[in-house]
Amino acid sequence: MPIPATTGALRSRIQDMQIGDYIKMHDNDGYYLGDGGKPELPTTGLAFDNRNWSHRNGFWYMVKVAKGLLISDRVWIHTVTWEYLNSNKAIQGESTILDNVSGVIRSLTGGVAYADENGSGSDTTQDLGGWPLNNEWDKYIVNFPEDLILSGKISADVFNVIGVTFCQETPKINLSHPNVNLKASNLHRTWRGIQENSNDLKTLGFIIVSSSYANTGFRPVFEYSEV
Repeated sequence: MPIPATTGALRSRIQDMQIGDYIKMHDNDGYYLGDGGKPELPTTGLAFDNRNWSHRNGFWYMVKVAKGLLISDRVWIHTVTWEYLNSNKAIQGESTILDNVSGVIRSLTGGVAYADENGSGSDTTQDLGGWPLNNEWDKYIVNFPEDLILSGKISADVFNVIGVTFCQETPKINLSHPNVNLKASNLHRTWRGIQENSNDLKTLGFIIVSSSYANTGFRPVFEYSEV
């Protein structure tokens, strides 16, 4: 079964985790550690199903990327809208307790525009990632430490970047889409990831809040206060 391609260890307690370690998580009308007796999710996640809740039939791994921050090693659910996720507090965050640790489950930040060679914002892609530069996609996924990645693997293997991930931000108005003749509006939200025929983790695009696609989904983040 696929596991995150890190040099870290599988842990059962958040308190024992170091950067690069990973821990199992599942959803059962709430988030829980462990596999819950369920199989591992496909690395592409599961389609959202609000009738039979079949998207709950699996576990995934959360990778520690920084102090007080775990990021899912894959998209958990796809074929769901940003609008629906937001109405269910999955974008800005929902308070939860895991392993006696209080925190928030939320979506990643990914930027509102494109970074240029000077570290400023640009309306057109420069293939340098997102802006502001401290967005979580670039900081923790694109730049996951190479010495914590298994030999012969890359960051995309750690985070199973197949398709794209919803982010929190509304893109800058009139931002140009990297692949189609489209300008961003206040009805769009940022995504980050890899599209078909590409292996560039730095790609940024945007999507209408009411649209859903099989290659676009929710990648959970757990943010908590680490003593």
